[in-house]
This record gives sequence, C-alpha cells and structure tokens, in this order.
Amino acid sequence: MATKRLDSGKKSDIDQYKLFNANGNTFTPGNVRVQDLNGDNKIDPNNDRQIIGWTRPRWVVGMTNSLSYKNFTFDIFIYGRLNYKYNYGGEVQAARSVNRVINYYTENNTNAEFQKPIFNAGGAAGDAFFSALGYLNADFLKIRNISMSYNLKGSAVSKLRMSDLRVFLQVQNPGMLTSKIKFMDMDVVGNTWNRGYTIGINASF
Repeated sequence: MATKRLDSGKKSDIDQYKLFNANGNTFTPGNVRVQDLNGDNKIDPNNDRQIIGWTRPRWVVGMTNSLSYKNFTFDIFIYGRLNYKYNYGGEVQAARSVNRVINYYTENNTNAEFQKPIFNAGGAAGDAFFSALGYLNADFLKIRNISMSYNLKGSAVSKLRMSDLRVFLQVQNPGMLTSKIKFMDMDVVGNTWNRGYTIGINASF
C-alpha cells in the first residue's frame, strides 16, 4: 500500500483524522496513514489495495571485464538487480533494541520520513500500518570482484626453475556503485558487508 504522513499542525489534517477515526481507525498525529484510494475515509483491503511494484527484480544484470597490458591483467565483475521493491519490515521503534538512526516524527519535526516512536508498536492500537514504510526501491549495482595480477616470464622465472609465476591481489565485494537502500547490502540482503582481500602467488614448475 502507498503511504503518506499527516501534519498535525494543519486544520485539514485534523479534520481528516476525525473522518478516518469515525470509521474505526485510531490515527493520531505522527502515525503512518495508508492511502485511501476510493475516498470513503476508511481503509479496507477490498477497496484500498493496490500494486506498488514487484518483489522480484525485473532485471538482473552483470558485466565482466578483463584488461591486459604487457604483463599486467585487471579484472572486474559488476552485478546488479533492478526495478523491484524490498520490504524490510519498517521501523518499529518500540523498545531499547539496536536501531539505526532515522528521521522520525516529533511535534517539532512533522515532515519526517518515519512515524513517531510508539510503545509496544507491534500490538499498539493505531499502529497497524507501520510496516507499510518498509517497502523501498531496492535497485543496486555492486562491484563483486576486482583483481589485478602480474605475470613474470622469461629469464627471471627460469632462474627460479619455474615455467610461470603470477602474483595477484583480489578484493571481493569492495562496495556499491549505486544502491537505493543505503543501510543494507541488497546483494546478500543483510546489514553486514562480506568484504574480503586475498593476496596470492600462482607458480608452475
């Protein structure tokens, strides 16, 4: 469902609260209010449900590039998922648990991105729609892998009694090129980044 927020400082918003609450809702200033599509001043699944996107990406893209110059080789792999939404559950703000810093509603901050903190939000009356704020555009492009190597050949390798020697540096998951959700790695759908570094030698005798 699409969402919007009410500014309690406006008379039109206060009047709208009264109309909605007269039909069984318990909205208060700072609550999430889902969109009333048919204009009957109440929210019901038959008349106010709408498709706002897809949870599966419409496009999965990738690009692998390999560049060579003399004895140097550079490789990069870029991956992305585009045109889809992800529901991370919204911001409950209901307990003294670990929460990310967000722009939430207060009487002095009525044009906030997220609703006000509500005690016991999971079951509190008037807070049935907080999870509607969890639907976000999840498009991203990510560098999954970068590697650079140098091949030693000729007399330098022969003296070591080797036929080939390659030294390389590899960085896995160095970061996002672009991402609509900044607080998550949407490639792994988690709040942690699985970045890794590898330095190695490949030798043939």
